[in-house]
Amino acid sequence: MRRDLLHYKESFERCDQERDQFRLKIDQLEQRVEELSDLLNMELQKGYASEQDKARMRGDCESQLKQMEREYTLKMGEKERELLMVKSELLRSQESKEDVNVGQKKALIKAETDALEYQQQIKTLTHIIDGFQAQLKEVDLLEERLEAKSQECENLSDDIEALKEQIMLYKYRLIPTKGLTESDQSGSSTCGGVTEQEIIRLAQQNRQLNSDVSALKRRLDDMTFKQQRMQNAYKKGSKDLDFENHELKQSVVSLQRQLSDAQDRIHHLEESLKLNVFIPHQQSQQQTQDNQKQHSRIVELEAYCKELHQQLLKWAQLDASCALHLNRMEGRVGYGGNSSLNNAMISE
Repeated sequence: MRRDLLHYKESFERCDQERDQFRLKIDQLEQRVEELSDLLNMELQKGYASEQDKARMRGDCESQLKQMEREYTLKMGEKERELLMVKSELLRSQESKEDVNVGQKKALIKAETDALEYQQQIKTLTHIIDGFQAQLKEVDLLEERLEAKSQECENLSDDIEALKEQIMLYKYRLIPTKGLTESDQSGSSTCGGVTEQEIIRLAQQNRQLNSDVSALKRRLDDMTFKQQRMQNAYKKGSKDLDFENHELKQSVVSLQRQLSDAQDRIHHLEESLKLNVFIPHQQSQQQTQDNQKQHSRIVELEAYCKELHQQLLKWAQLDASCALHLNRMEGRVGYGGNSSLNNAMISE
């Protein structure tokens, strides 16, 4: 844009130079016409002008006027083309600048939308990670319960061993040591110092202990199976949770990187908008002055064209005046030889 303005400024300066040269040429022609008019008046007074001299002077004036008209037409066409080019370039520059600003604003809006979307995705993944952390806490609670069950199983195993020892002791106590004896004074039979009621009671206790041991074994097997299943589920869940947690962390890192890129892009677009909007706004006065200068140049060129048109009208009037003088000369001056007018025309 700045380069185009400099180019147009140079074009205007060149037009000014050409206008000055053209005005100088017009002044020279006017001076020549005045000299010719004075010379004609002198010759008219002396009566020495011939038809050939009058015809040649008329032809010179007409040829010069036609040359001036051709030059004026060419100059007017060039200046009008330059004016149209300047106006079209200015309009195209403004449109391109507006297109750039609109594109940058659209890119900024898109970047802000992407940033909001990334932030929403990060929030969603954060909620998911919080849910997995809550599940990990539940797994920790399950581990504590599993340890408690394991301790309970160990305690039950100890109880079973103790019951086995008691059973063995009862069995050893039931072994006959002295044989069968007669009934004692109370009427009860004995076997190795153990009464029949004690044997019955011990047998009942033995059956009860056997049933308790069987129940404890079943409970131990059930607890062992549950413990194994919980350990397998815990291992599998831990692996799945670790894998999902790793993937979520990678997703969060990727989204954070995309968010950072989007923020950088927003910052870059904001800086670009500042350069293309705020700085030109600060320099708007200078550009306004340049536009005013260009407008004044255009007005000057239009005035210059009008001035050229007036000059052509003036030349037309001069041509008519010359023709009138020549007609008068034809009516008042007779035929004669070459005079000082011919010498002046030849010297010029």
